[in-house]
Amino acid sequence: MSWLLPRLVGLRRAQEIILTNCRVSAADAAAMGLITRVVAPENLMDEGLALAHALANGPLGAIGGARALLAQGFGNDLATQLDLEATRIAEAGTTAEAQEGIGAFLTRRTADFVGSTSLQL
Repeated sequence: MSWLLPRLVGLRRAQEIILTNCRVSAADAAAMGLITRVVAPENLMDEGLALAHALANGPLGAIGGARALLAQGFGNDLATQLDLEATRIAEAGTTAEAQEGIGAFLTRRTADFVGSTSLQL
């Protein structure tokens, strides 16, 4: 908690949560960025499946690259991170996934990334 929580919500909020042992409601957790959304219990399965479907049918290489960059971000200075981003964007632009995305944009159709993705982290 002492390492992760300040990185998620900031030092002052982390201090308040840990030192006062206060409970954080779902709405407060969403407001401070601790969680990304609140879903009613009866909608949880549908929301989870919709998100899983969207991710699974999205540009997996781009998603994987973004996840890798985000994971590296805390350990890098700005210049290093910008260099990594530039490299990743250049590499991503040469993939079949990029060709599909650009083609779909130009022809005004929904991209079909399934089968065009080669996951590269």
